Amino acid sequence: MTVTHKTRRGTLYYLHQGVTKTGKPKYYFSRKSNGTLADKIPPGYEIYETVNAQVFLRRKEPAIIQKSEIAAVKKHLPKDAPDWLFKIEVRKNMIVIHDTQESSWMPFEFGGRSIWDNYQRAHAHYMPAMRFILEDPEKRIFSPERLSFRGPEDKWISIGPPDTLEALAKKYLRHLGQDSIFELY
Repeated sequence: MTVTHKTRRGTLYYLHQGVTKTGKPKYYFSRKSNGTLADKIPPGYEIYETVNAQVFLRRKEPAIIQKSEIAAVKKHLPKDAPDWLFKIEVRKNMIVIHDTQESSWMPFEFGGRSIWDNYQRAHAHYMPAMRFILEDPEKRIFSPERLSFRGPEDKWISIGPPDTLEALAKKYLRHLGQDSIFELY
């Protein structure tokens, strides 16, 4: 059976299989259903969808970040924000929180359902806003950083001393989507 993946935006991708110039197998996703399609995911690989709905085949990574730590971040995201407004991504030894660049959180209502909210959920574009980097795997101590938009290149700046993820999430995540985030450094 052909390997497919449907993104959060509803786009269907097909896993294609080919061969490099050196004769090694190569895999890639495409929206086209013609060509040589893969019937299984190669061993040691997984399908990965970015927060902005790009699809890749990547090597499986060992889990460094614990599920309880991701839950702690989710727990402290702004409560009044719709669930689609922020995305959490785990990258090796860090948790990155992405914020959508939408101008309004206030959807209009129609028949008890929010058309705007459903549209935003599927089509929002995300940018990284804050991250927590695991500094001490034994004690589970993280360093907090936020993205700085000063200068020609975006860069990460420290916003406080290392601490437990629960303490950092409680202290800093309330600033997401607020102007107060720019006062953190």
